[in-house]
Amino acid sequence: MTQQVLDRVAGYERRFNTLFEEYFDTLSAGIDAPSFSRFTPECLQLLRELSLRGGKRMRVVLLHEAARLVTGEPVEGLDAAALSIELLQTHGLVHDDLIDDSPTRRGGPSTYYAYRERFPGHPRTAVGLTVLAGDLALALSLRVLLDAKLPVTVRQAMIEVQTRAAADTFVGQIIDLERDFSATAGEEILHCVADYKSARYSILAPMQLGLLAAGEQPDLVV
Repeated sequence: MTQQVLDRVAGYERRFNTLFEEYFDTLSAGIDAPSFSRFTPECLQLLRELSLRGGKRMRVVLLHEAARLVTGEPVEGLDAAALSIELLQTHGLVHDDLIDDSPTRRGGPSTYYAYRERFPGHPRTAVGLTVLAGDLALALSLRVLLDAKLPVTVRQAMIEVQTRAAADTFVGQIIDLERDFSATAGEEILHCVADYKSARYSILAPMQLGLLAAGEQPDLVV
């Protein structure tokens, strides 16, 4: 049984990595940017590089395994949900590395440091483009759900899950920064930060999306 689970997990990862690459291959055609813009293609390329540069795809696994609790049949909507989950993750990594001033991510340069190298004499430009790259990843994570070929009620429920997960993550980042100014930053606060900043979008949201895609009623999931 354990080997069957491991084989499924490996299959999810392989299939999603191919899906993610195909998504980025066609993304530029769907972005409404003026033809003269050089920064927009560069931004998309940096998001692509970060997104495809490793990652355990744990959230994708949870998504698929949650759907298997409902049905063993192929489920329409799981691909869109998986893309949404990992684009939200990309958004978080871009902004997290900016906040933490991290030079590397997943064995390569962080988006922030890539922009710092690209614009060594313009630090505000590097910061601004990093923020906007993360914002674009967040917008794309919702857009793939809006474009999914699913019933309107299911799409709305999925978007509600993801917007709530994103908002919770932002709150988690805020209270994480707040810890530096708190005299009572004990274990309880650390658990709270982990819940908001990570667990809700990394565990709860993928499972909710998997259940929704597989046919569970929104009022029982969201």
